[in-house]
Amino acid sequence: MSLLSELRTRARALFRRTTVERDMNDELRDFIERETAQLRANGLSHAEARRRALAGFGGLDRAREGMRDERGVRFLEDLGRDLRLGARNLARRPLFLGASAITLGLGVAVAASIFSVVSLLLLRPLDARDPGQLVAFGHNSRFLDGPSPSLSYPMVIELRKLDVFTDVFAQSNEEIAFADQGRDDARVHFGNAVTGNYFTMLGIAPAVGRFFTMAEEERRESVVVLSYQTWMTRYAGDPAVVGRSVTMNGHPVTIIGVTPANWHGIEHLVDAQFYYPIVMRQLLTGATTNALETQSSFLRVLARLAPGRTLQDARLQLDALAARIAPERGLKPGEFSFLSQYENRARPVIVISHMIPAIAGTFLALAVLALAIACVNVGNLVLARTLSRTSELAVRRSLGASRGRVLRQLLAESFLLGVSALLVAIPVAYGVVRWISSLKLSADIPLLIDVRLDWGVLFFAGGVAMLAGIVTGLVPALRGSSDRVAATLREDTRGATDSRRKRRLGAILLAGQLAFSLVLVIAGALFARSLGSVTSMDLGMDPDRVAMATVDLSLNRYQAPQAAEYFRRATEEISVLPGVEVVGTVRDMPMGFSQSFLRIEHIDKRPIGEAPSLSVQFNDISPSLMDVLRLRLLEGRAFDQFDDSTAPPRVLVNPQFAERLWPGEKHVVGRQFKFTSDPVPFEIVGVIAGVKAEFPTETPRPQVFRPYAQAGGLRRTILARVRGTPEEVVPAMGRVLRGLDPTVAIGDLRSTHEFLHNGKAFFLYRLGSTLTLAIGVLGLLQTLVGLYGVIAYGVSQRAQEFGIRVALGAARGQLVRQVMGPAAAQITVGSVVGIVVAGLTLPAAGAILAVSPRDPLTYALCTMGLVSLALIALYLPARRAAGAEPMRALRRD
Repeated sequence: MSLLSELRTRARALFRRTTVERDMNDELRDFIERETAQLRANGLSHAEARRRALAGFGGLDRAREGMRDERGVRFLEDLGRDLRLGARNLARRPLFLGASAITLGLGVAVAASIFSVVSLLLLRPLDARDPGQLVAFGHNSRFLDGPSPSLSYPMVIELRKLDVFTDVFAQSNEEIAFADQGRDDARVHFGNAVTGNYFTMLGIAPAVGRFFTMAEEERRESVVVLSYQTWMTRYAGDPAVVGRSVTMNGHPVTIIGVTPANWHGIEHLVDAQFYYPIVMRQLLTGATTNALETQSSFLRVLARLAPGRTLQDARLQLDALAARIAPERGLKPGEFSFLSQYENRARPVIVISHMIPAIAGTFLALAVLALAIACVNVGNLVLARTLSRTSELAVRRSLGASRGRVLRQLLAESFLLGVSALLVAIPVAYGVVRWISSLKLSADIPLLIDVRLDWGVLFFAGGVAMLAGIVTGLVPALRGSSDRVAATLREDTRGATDSRRKRRLGAILLAGQLAFSLVLVIAGALFARSLGSVTSMDLGMDPDRVAMATVDLSLNRYQAPQAAEYFRRATEEISVLPGVEVVGTVRDMPMGFSQSFLRIEHIDKRPIGEAPSLSVQFNDISPSLMDVLRLRLLEGRAFDQFDDSTAPPRVLVNPQFAERLWPGEKHVVGRQFKFTSDPVPFEIVGVIAGVKAEFPTETPRPQVFRPYAQAGGLRRTILARVRGTPEEVVPAMGRVLRGLDPTVAIGDLRSTHEFLHNGKAFFLYRLGSTLTLAIGVLGLLQTLVGLYGVIAYGVSQRAQEFGIRVALGAARGQLVRQVMGPAAAQITVGSVVGIVVAGLTLPAAGAILAVSPRDPLTYALCTMGLVSLALIALYLPARRAAGAEPMRALRRD
């Protein structure tokens, strides 16, 4: 028989079993009748002939079993019967099934939810053609305090000359005032300025219209492509939007297409709202210099490897290119280098991508711990149920069932528990994923956490659920199918207690459950303390009772004199609003998304020579900002009204800046330095305490503050310190700003407390604290419920014993101690093990914690809390044991 014919036969036997069985019975009956007829022809009676035909055949049942074995699907048929029997057994115990499915399902849901986030950051391929061939870039330089995820446009041109890449494309994140033609409803939108080959390199097709090309980039045509989400929300999916004219920063632009529905760009966690050719950047921003011709690094760059080339090949050519261009940037060989990595390993940006696996591993480990607690909990329940079925299993063994047959039956029930857990886990995980995806930053940047329950996550959840179900039932199944079970029929079990081996196994499971739960609770408490720690850290400023609003007049094509007049009038009118104490302005709001850097060229009229990295953070502030944010002056003086455009250039610096340029000197007031971008030197007039610029846990970088009157600038954040609550003043600030110019787009109109605590600075700590606390509480509840259930079941099994002890004079307190004593010892052991495991594993998450991962106070409080709750869970069934009725126990058969 050919393989195809054999497969066809087996498939027919499996899926058309009724027909095959009928055909088999017809064939056997025909054979018996022919044998009977032949024997009757030899002179035998009909009864004798049929008896001899059946005897010679060996019995119909044996023949049927042999023919079924010949089909090759006997195992699958037996498995089907085991599953049907297992389903009936579980259906007869709805409380056991519900408790086990919910407990295990919650653990699987946690694991699936965390895995969906890990999939987004590490596993899910970019929605593009051949995403595995895309390479992301960054660079490092002596002039930087750290690696940069960006490159300049001239660098893109150099990369395109390398034969290891088929092409190179780039993008820059931009904020643009977007409005329909002829309307004054401009709103700030977040989009991408991209090279002309952006869409062709990614290999995506438009939903409507078309994409722009390299030819249109060279012609510098004013065109824009909308994102699908913008098209749906702003234009209700109207196809006629193609060809419509809109304004971007007041400049007319034509819409030519819409991106696909599921395309969100190459930026992870940010959803671009539109795309336009990068050559339009100077036109839209009104910049006097063309950033595409300077060494300013502002582009995120990706390239596609040529067929047959590897990342190692690319790195060799990148090293050669870096050595060649370093002298052109005033650097020696080795002082400039490229960073390169495959796109899926450079998320969200290449400079911090090395942290993502550690963060993902930490949360996956916590999810595994939660799942382990669920498995141990359900394992205890399954073990207790298996022990209660000892007589049933012993009868099966005595009737001839092999150990493998009984084992398979018990594992089939465990498998069905896994299926039930999966049915619980999927809707729970869906809800958790929806919640994670709905998280928003308190900022005007469109945050996108595109977490999904895709097929990869569902397969992961299914595999975890099946594995967890089998693991929870493996040990009970091995015990339930052992040869010792048959001895049950010869035992008088009345009044018998669990054997020592049963108690030892239960003790191990209970201690392990407590240990896992304690690790989770400690991890959650550490993240919660981290969140509390960062929110109370000294930021170098006082953001409480401050309202804010950001206005970028470059989006409305203002010139510097017009912008200065707008901000002057705005600060004057806001300062007289009821409840406002003082008003100031700042270029880049500390711990916001926008920060600026400049490089120092001379110190005290001398070239910097071989000095270390001298790229410093700079900001422009008004004199009154010191009072608004209560910045601390350490030396010299603050800015005043005389530090205007007619005065010599003056700056404030922080101690980190002073120590970097003049190590060991106590006084730097009066010292001078020059930026590479300015022709004249700046004089230091004062030193202020460093301000945290990006994250609350950072060490302040070298910082320079310039007076706004000397710096100019078209973008400012207006800050107002108020006597009451900022929320009372925020609407009035918006009315003032729009009253001065209705076309101005206002961003970040809120309190600084909301901006900081619900924004980028604290987002990761809030997310980490929420997830770990949720996992920890879930694990704790599972442990307490499991502890109560196991002890309560044990008490119910020993009810007769406790009643007899009471009848013989045992004190109630003695019975309570007898129940609680062994379990309390197991809790102690589990707590010690949990502390040791937490101390060994949690330091791996030290990089994302703002407190010590071995903080003694956290460990002590979590241990005491868990032990206290566990003792309460123990006391409830112990009190029931102490209340046993002697007469009821003595009358029990």
